[in-house]
Amino acid sequence: MKLSNIAKASLISLVALSAVSSAQAKEPAKSALNDINSLCYRRITPPVDGWAMVSQRRRPETEIVEMYLGFADSLAENHNSVGAIERYSEIIRHDPTFARNNSKAENYFLVSSDKQKLLTEYNEILKKSPTDPYALAVRGEIKYALNDIDGAEADFNKSIAYKNDLLFSHLRLAEAVLTERSPAVSIGYCERAVSHFPKNARAHCNLGLAYEESGNHAFAIAEYDKAIELDPRFARAYFNRAVAQSKTNNFKAEFSDLILCRELEPDLQVASWFWDYEQTRQRYLLSGSYVPKQCCHHLATCSHNHESPQQDNSWPLTVLLTLSTLLASLIPKQLSKHLLFHE
Repeated sequence: MKLSNIAKASLISLVALSAVSSAQAKEPAKSALNDINSLCYRRITPPVDGWAMVSQRRRPETEIVEMYLGFADSLAENHNSVGAIERYSEIIRHDPTFARNNSKAENYFLVSSDKQKLLTEYNEILKKSPTDPYALAVRGEIKYALNDIDGAEADFNKSIAYKNDLLFSHLRLAEAVLTERSPAVSIGYCERAVSHFPKNARAHCNLGLAYEESGNHAFAIAEYDKAIELDPRFARAYFNRAVAQSKTNNFKAEFSDLILCRELEPDLQVASWFWDYEQTRQRYLLSGSYVPKQCCHHLATCSHNHESPQQDNSWPLTVLLTLSTLLASLIPKQLSKHLLFHE
């Protein structure tokens, strides 16, 4: 064998040996390296396996989601409407429970922006490109954040008209008008979103809230059932279903849902408050010390038989339960103002 061939063979063997040794040495750090890539480098193009990491997290406010969100906000502020809407859509598609703590529903996106300045800039963009569905969607979100519900509704509708399969516009339109329009209008928008995205848990949860606004608790529960079927870790869908079940005093199912909700999202304060409230209400109803009577708005023209008020010491309990009943009737409407993000 020639000397040059021997040298080449030796070099190849040395390189192979070094590669094996290096792989063995770096094996313990492989997981950490993948995590770093998921958190930093790969954020520009979200990989499927990266989103698996997100879905396995207990809470939506994770470092990964916040990083994607920050990137989406940055794209919107730099007028990259397509990129921003794609990232926002990815966040809410893969993590329907996404919400920021203690924030209003309209402020989940673009929270760090000078929204009035951004609105002016997008007005100029849309003067040049009035049919751009992505720019319309971003401007709709800006208007929603500025509490211009009419403007947001118009822009989201235009966005959908020019691109009918834009997830972000469908969902945010339904959420923007939920308590601002008649139940029929809200249901219509929500049903349209579900028809386009039948496997989206958030769309079904929104439709459940719209049905609840209309007083149709059975339909609402059916939609929450579907949302939970699609995403069994959707904590706020469990909470919404518990609120709907409270209307028929289905305490067993209600408390079961509240337990699951609190396990999945233990720092959701409203779930803890509602748990305590319903426990108290259940104890009073099961005690038998108070039996609600038929209630009419106009007693003078009422044909029901009304018993004379009993002269006993139960009036504090009667007052408490009357107030509790009033509060219970207001709970879904107040909570639904925050949509599926009950903070």
